[in-house]
Amino acid sequence: MIAIVVASALLALPGTTLHVFSPWAGSIPARGVTIDKTFKGRCTHGSEVLTRFDAWHCFVGRRAYDPCFSNTRVEVGAHVLCTNSPWEDATAIELTTRLPLDLSNPGGNPERFPPWAMVTAASQKCELVTGSLGNIAGLRINYACAGSGLLLGLPTRGRTWTQPYAGSITAKTYRRVALRSVWW
Repeated sequence: MIAIVVASALLALPGTTLHVFSPWAGSIPARGVTIDKTFKGRCTHGSEVLTRFDAWHCFVGRRAYDPCFSNTRVEVGAHVLCTNSPWEDATAIELTTRLPLDLSNPGGNPERFPPWAMVTAASQKCELVTGSLGNIAGLRINYACAGSGLLLGLPTRGRTWTQPYAGSITAKTYRRVALRSVWW
């Protein structure tokens, strides 16, 4: 009976929208992208957060920025745009060295890798975390959500994507929630 109610509720939801984030419109920032700071720095290798050929792990001094997105320009003086999620302001880094293209992530469709950010059907924004936050009910904590929520494991793909959700880091159980949008 519970499974039928959950299945009926999911069928009533609109499908999950899938997005490949792009802060660039050619060689200029895309409409809607706000740059809050600009620094000089370098990128050392492909992003450790997001598996995309145009996503980089960069530094300004000793501070790391990841992911940072490149456009078609790779030379000294070009810029990458860094942001923690698709809904946050960007930091621009003017490159002091060329992008190390031989150390980039693989090309192709990024949707074959885990998503970078998601919004639940309840409008809670969630971002991929790096490092280990532990497990809840045997599932790895992979995403931290605004407030105190966490998404566990990886989403189940379908018309409406779903994912295990725990209310806090101290939770012992989880429930499955629908995802409104998913970003790479």
